[in-house]
Amino acid sequence: MIDILTMYYRNHFGIVQSDHLYPIQCGRSDAREKEILEMDGDDTGMNISGRNKYWSEITGLYWYWKNCEHADIIGLCSYRRFFNLRNPWRKAFIVHKSKELRFRFRRDYEQVESILENHDVILPKRYLYRQSIYQICRRNYRITDFEILQKVIEDKHPAYITTFNRIFYENNELLGHNMFIFKKELFNSYCTWVFDILFETERRTNPTDYPVNQIRLYGYFHELLLDCYVRHHNLREYHSQLLWIDDTHRSVRFDWPLYRLGCRVLYFLNKR
Repeated sequence: MIDILTMYYRNHFGIVQSDHLYPIQCGRSDAREKEILEMDGDDTGMNISGRNKYWSEITGLYWYWKNCEHADIIGLCSYRRFFNLRNPWRKAFIVHKSKELRFRFRRDYEQVESILENHDVILPKRYLYRQSIYQICRRNYRITDFEILQKVIEDKHPAYITTFNRIFYENNELLGHNMFIFKKELFNSYCTWVFDILFETERRTNPTDYPVNQIRLYGYFHELLLDCYVRHHNLREYHSQLLWIDDTHRSVRFDWPLYRLGCRVLYFLNKR
């Protein structure tokens, strides 16, 4: 059995139906009656639904991990970003308008089992930046929060700190959008590790008054931690194209060849 956890907040682009997609409404505890979607919510049993504005789709991940019978294979995506396994060697992103989604998106998750026979994890391709991840975070977020995250890893899981520092300070590539597909055993191991760190960072930080572009702090932390876990364990990665639902754009600049070349050149020059 395969569960690709598809995280919704409100019904922005319609609900995508597929045998392998498991839709979950995140932050349901704060939804008004007319905003309740016809799917499971993250507000029953053991849950952190009320902290969704700080945790983003990770509240749904936690709810599934703690309350559901786990499938043999578990993945995570969202209502507007899906794995597209049909075109693994083409460009990293493909953009479709929402009205095209029901026609373009079909059951392409049947390949997952065969892919995971020779790989440990399915991921989107990494984003490439012209600066280190540290510099990107310092420019866009409150760097003291990421220093707290670093300290939590040192305190609770010191074996991972070298990998974390390498990704954060000496690297310009990072996984985005909190997307993955694991087998059940690896999924459980990962969730045990990542939530141990995230709950401790939550205890030491307070994003209550942060602006909208910074408030989903623990969702941002999760992106870093996912990459840290994958690289630390040298997991065999399979990179999937990402299907992006967007009614205003037809391409993603991170995928432009000149942009990627420019990032590599500028990062190399900045290191000198």
